[in-house]
Amino acid sequence: MTGQRAAPAPGAGAASPPGGVPHRWGILVLVLAAQFMVALDAMIVTVALPAIQQGLRFGSQLQLQWVVNLYVLFFGGFLLLGGRAGDLFGRQRLFIAGLVAPGPRGRHNLHHRLRPADDLR
Repeated sequence: MTGQRAAPAPGAGAASPPGGVPHRWGILVLVLAAQFMVALDAMIVTVALPAIQQGLRFGSQLQLQWVVNLYVLFFGGFLLLGGRAGDLFGRQRLFIAGLVAPGPRGRHNLHHRLRPADDLR
């Protein structure tokens, strides 16, 4: 060793605010909201499995497993696509857009799907 030290990374020597990361609570809320969306999505698929089984006329649980497998494959594929889009367009911008994307129209569609159908009354 020659006794020389490597230069510190940019921002490594900068003093952090007294509480740590400046927006740590906002970051935590955003990450928790994203995790909630993933858990909610998985729960929706699980709850919908009996209706999917009837609609596709699957006779056994083994046939129904293909639905779950396809869901996981598509979810992973779109996760990779989202990661690449985040690299191209900016992670923060894409993250916020993904949380806001359903917007009022998505809530409107959800409201109509949850109310009883007229033909079932």
